[in-house]
Amino acid sequence: MEKKIKKLFTVWKFAEEEQWLNEMAADGWELTKVSVPNYTFKKTAPNNYIYRLELLDPKLTKKEREDYIDFIKETGAEKIGEFSNWIYFRKKSGLGPFNLFSDLDSRIVHLERMFHRLLWGFISITAVLLFLMTLTAIQPYSIILPIIAAVILVLILCLFGYGLTQINNRKKVLEEERKFRE
Repeated sequence: MEKKIKKLFTVWKFAEEEQWLNEMAADGWELTKVSVPNYTFKKTAPNNYIYRLELLDPKLTKKEREDYIDFIKETGAEKIGEFSNWIYFRKKSGLGPFNLFSDLDSRIVHLERMFHRLLWGFISITAVLLFLMTLTAIQPYSIILPIIAAVILVLILCLFGYGLTQINNRKKVLEEERKFRE
């Protein structure tokens, strides 16, 4: 039996996405394909797999990406799919624990990678919208287009600002924990 679910997670909700995939596995649904926001599951025995997500560094070469994925596969895990540098891994739960980040520093680096990716997306979208606002503002017959563009820009600023804050707060918690452990 196959089940397809459409579900959208923001970048800063990656832990919730991972948790949801593991809850689906606990209920006996094995992820077979991912193409965000589309998830395809197959009915199987409960608790067969543990799922993990990772945002790979976009600066990695193709060879470095392949080497890293091969390294993860050597631990008994497999790659289910990828979307925009996000890699979806799973490992049979019977093979033991499955963590992609072995220490606080690697978790912090992962959050920094997400922060920078989101920041660049924010800057790009802001630049495009400001350009469009400028173009529409010089049109003498249309006052509504710049207003619409401004509203969209403010909403995007709020959304991205919220996401950047969420990621930064998680990072601060990990940094405080690292200080405490030192």
